[in-house]
Amino acid sequence: MNTNTEKNRRKQYVWSQLSTFLSGFNVEIKKSSSPELEGVKGVIEEETAGLLKIQTKKRSIWVQKLGQIFEIELADGSKVIVEGSIIEGKPEHRVKRRTKNW
Repeated sequence: MNTNTEKNRRKQYVWSQLSTFLSGFNVEIKKSSSPELEGVKGVIEEETAGLLKIQTKKRSIWVQKLGQIFEIELADGSKVIVEGSIIEGKPEHRVKRRTKNW
């Protein structure tokens, strides 16, 4: 099968996962504008347009989406690296949005 077709299908799958509610996904902050947040791991409990509530082993924290790079584990167990600006916005608005050069 054509590798471009496979890549496009993979991109569609990943975007379909990221454009819905992110609650329940495992997440790790890979890079942050706040160094103390780098390496934080947990499960996404809630989200707003600009924030994620992450339940770590010790506590729940609210993290801004902008200025962060997240590693999110999808439903199939694969992990993707995502800039916070891509997942910014309310889930109901992300579904309608298309991403450029993604």
